[in-house]
Amino acid sequence: MNRKCKKFEKHLSACVDGELSPPMQEAVEKHLASCAHCAEKVKGWTALSERSAEALNAVADSSSPPHGMPTRVMAEARARRAQLRTVRAFRRLAVSAAAALLAVVVGGGVLFAQMRHEERILRKLVVSQRDDLSQAQKQLEEAQERHEKSISALHFRMGELLERVEGFSPRTVFLPTESSNL
Repeated sequence: MNRKCKKFEKHLSACVDGELSPPMQEAVEKHLASCAHCAEKVKGWTALSERSAEALNAVADSSSPPHGMPTRVMAEARARRAQLRTVRAFRRLAVSAAAALLAVVVGGGVLFAQMRHEERILRKLVVSQRDDLSQAQKQLEEAQERHEKSISALHFRMGELLERVEGFSPRTVFLPTESSNL
């Protein structure tokens, strides 16, 4: 089969049935004359069409259908109906599965988006708490430094005041003497 065959392939059945316009019929017949593959197809279809027509004419001419034909037709119709039910059930199942998968994907996407949003909020909160903690730690360090400076200033001032008092010696205040009974 070549590219030309593909161009005429859709017209071959209509050619067998005599449904083509005269110019198209002529073009198809010209192609059939040069292409054995397509000519063989048309020959087979023509033979099948003739046998079918003969069989239909024979049935139409007889007063009753051939023996067993209604039974065979009904059995074939039942089989076809069962096959169609199976196909329809499979389609319903496929549509249901696709809907369930879509629901899972959409629900998962919504859940993921919500989790990402909550994660961003928590990160901001953690950063804020960390900043507050750093600030409180700095304030505590500054307060400790001021406290230490105040204590040093008090010790210095106490030392000055104690030196003004007569007879004061740091040993007499802080060290026990032999005369004291401590």
